[in-house]
Order: sequence, then C-alpha cells, then structure tokens
Amino acid sequence: MNAVKQYQYQLNKHYQREQQQRTSQHRLANDVRQTEKYVNARPSALERLLSRFAKRQPQVTVERRQLRLRRRTT
Repeated sequence: MNAVKQYQYQLNKHYQREQQQRTSQHRLANDVRQTEKYVNARPSALERLLSRFAKRQPQVTVERRQLRLRRRTT
C-alpha cells in the first residue's frame, strides 16, 4: 500500500512540474509577443530613444541599425 502511495506522489509531482513548465513557457511566449507588438507599434519613438543614447554609447548605433533592418524585413 505504501509503494502505491509513493508512486502516486511521484506521478503527481511530475505532473505538477510539467504543468509549471508549460505555464511558464506560455507566459514567456506571451511576454515576447507583447514586446514585439510594442516595438512594432512604436518604432520611431524607439529609434529616437536609441539615437539619443547613440552619442554616448557607440554600440547602440549597431542596435539601431539592426532594428531598422528588422523592421524592413517584417
């Protein structure tokens, strides 16, 4: 009887772990989708912000170029 309970406990823990992984993956995918939606909706504001920091940080120009290329390809 004890072995059956142990097996049920392990099975339940495994199921809970799978559910947690699935929900975290869905949450992450949703966050990515929301971020992409925001970036696509406000590209000019984002580019203005990046150009403002480009004078201080030279690597930002590369990010801005990548953003512009990404917007052209989509």
